[in-house]
Amino acid sequence: WRREVHVRGKRVDLSPLEGREEAACYQYVCGQILADLGGGLRLQRESREKLEAVSDPVAFREFLREVALRARPARVVIMLDEAKAIPEQASSAFFGTIRSVFTSRRKENEQVFEKLVFVLAGATELYALTSGEFSPLNICEKIYLHDLDAQGAWRIAANLERAGCQVSRKASDYLYEQTGGHPYLTQRICSHLEIGQAPALTVAAIDQAIGELLRGDDNLEHITRQLSRDPKARAMARKILTADAPMAFSRVNPTLSKLEMIGVLADGDDCAIRNPIYEAALRRYFDLEKPAPSLKQKILRQVLIALFALFLILPLPTIFLYATEVLFADHFVSQAVALPELGASGYVRHDSLLKLNVAQEIEVEFARDAAAGPATLLVELRPREDDVTSADGKYALTFTGARESKRFVIRLHKSTRLQDVIFPFLMERRRHVDLWVQEPPGQAQSNAPFYTVVMKLDYFSSFIGSVLVWMLSFFAGLGSIISHLDTLGSWRSHLAHIIEPRREGD
Repeated sequence: WRREVHVRGKRVDLSPLEGREEAACYQYVCGQILADLGGGLRLQRESREKLEAVSDPVAFREFLREVALRARPARVVIMLDEAKAIPEQASSAFFGTIRSVFTSRRKENEQVFEKLVFVLAGATELYALTSGEFSPLNICEKIYLHDLDAQGAWRIAANLERAGCQVSRKASDYLYEQTGGHPYLTQRICSHLEIGQAPALTVAAIDQAIGELLRGDDNLEHITRQLSRDPKARAMARKILTADAPMAFSRVNPTLSKLEMIGVLADGDDCAIRNPIYEAALRRYFDLEKPAPSLKQKILRQVLIALFALFLILPLPTIFLYATEVLFADHFVSQAVALPELGASGYVRHDSLLKLNVAQEIEVEFARDAAAGPATLLVELRPREDDVTSADGKYALTFTGARESKRFVIRLHKSTRLQDVIFPFLMERRRHVDLWVQEPPGQAQSNAPFYTVVMKLDYFSSFIGSVLVWMLSFFAGLGSIISHLDTLGSWRSHLAHIIEPRREGD
């Protein structure tokens, strides 16, 4: 569909009707038709004024009947250009009247309407106007005009010779390849060269003119504005641009048909962007100008993604274990103990956490009945693990009074290993210190300690390291997501298009 279609009859440019009242629209159209055909209608002044005063759909239909009756030619062709300018509130009635004229021409008393032929010129506005079950003009015969061929591009480019620019067929063919025969783009590039007084039509000069177009042009801006208004068309255009395999073209698909009407797609068996200039403009619009990554780059990207995921997952066991075993656990133990055979009872108090290379105390308190037991009570410290030792060298405490409290001082000697930071769940995270009491001579010796101090390792440094690694990985991944928001937006639009209930014809 093109705006400039030359036919015999009257061309009515509807663009001045933008924002006008309904009555003004009918008066303008009727006035334009009478201005061209009025002389052949032999109208008296009163009749002419009556026809010019049309202001509603019924009067407009009678006007068309009067024109058909009075017109001498066998056919009266009326071309309506810029159909989108008809105000929305008047559009349905205005074009519905034209439809009525067409459908009534077979009636015996309205055969005069057969003399009228309407031609509507446009693109996207006509797609909406002539499509759909309830469209006022779905009875129209659609005519799709094609772009210029190489010879047509040559004939336009040859006009540059009048401005002193040398034109070769090779350069003209290159111009045709870049524009795909698009009439406007072909003329626009030639206009750039003429204004710039280019001495010759060359590949470099054409590329320079194309660069100027891509920086700003009404036609390219019209394309991107149409895509911005239609999320489905925008998502489909991006899919066609980035698809590895061609997609079959069909006007039965309303989204593909809309893209053709916008001017994005060329008419062909497969969906293809109309020309390289449009493709470059759309790549800028979708921010797809970066070259496709090589196989090496793709592999490196996958490796980096895997590393980020690994660094995000590995610290989680440490964080979970530390939270459950250290942060939210009891930190102090006070346990009652009793030695009835020795006439003693008391408490053992200690921290539940054992920190690396930090001296910690184990307090032992006894209340004794001197008459029921020995005069001296000896308590020994026996660590089960080799890395736990006495910090002051004392491994025995002597209790002689009726009530006493004494302390062992222990220390954990352990070097931090990388595997303990990364895989803390694989290491032994508890330490055990047995407290034995020396039995008096003549009594059977006990085979078990009277109390075992159990302490969990406080691997705080490992926890902080794991948190830092996790946070760095998280923010690095978040930054990568933010830098690809346009891709996510396209995926979201495409996903919405898939899950949305499909209408008839989708």
